[in-house]
Amino acid sequence: MTGNNFNIQSKTWNLKKPTHERHTVLKSVHIYKKHRVQYEVRTYFAFVQYKYLTGSTADTLLEYIQRNLPEGVALKTSMVELQALPDYISAPKSDNLQKRVPIHWRR
Repeated sequence: MTGNNFNIQSKTWNLKKPTHERHTVLKSVHIYKKHRVQYEVRTYFAFVQYKYLTGSTADTLLEYIQRNLPEGVALKTSMVELQALPDYISAPKSDNLQKRVPIHWRR
């Protein structure tokens, strides 16, 4: 994965199954129904999450990925910033929270 080349923590997963669309068309415009051609469009989804990126590292990484994409592949990116909780919100007092949090969310 690209994140490993830059020593960046990354996580990859697939939420959606690939979709396959087939279109059958006649070779001839007017007659010869026997002669057909099939075209197929396949769409695959892959999601990658990078953690702890600075602005310049994110720009460099995105530029590297965009330049190395094969032809016909689209890329959609979004940035999310984690912020600290405000002072008027406090952490829960009980230790039951650790039992309810899924294992992969814990650090």
